[in-house]
Amino acid sequence: MAVIYIGNVDCRNTEAYVRSVCEVYGPVGNIKLKSGFAVVEMADEGQAQKAISDLNNQGSWVVRTISDAA
Repeated sequence: MAVIYIGNVDCRNTEAYVRSVCEVYGPVGNIKLKSGFAVVEMADEGQAQKAISDLNNQGSWVVRTISDAA
């Protein structure tokens, strides 16, 4: 499992929106959405890396890996 950080999330974005964007890349577990950022659990490391690569600095989002859980 990979945990990714998404920064610069607009306050109007909902958890459902963040989930729908990330699910394009694979199954999504828990999402924690706070003011200005989200923490997203993705089941597959490779899919998470693809999401990071595609979404990072696209629009206003900044996407980084937080940690990997085995």
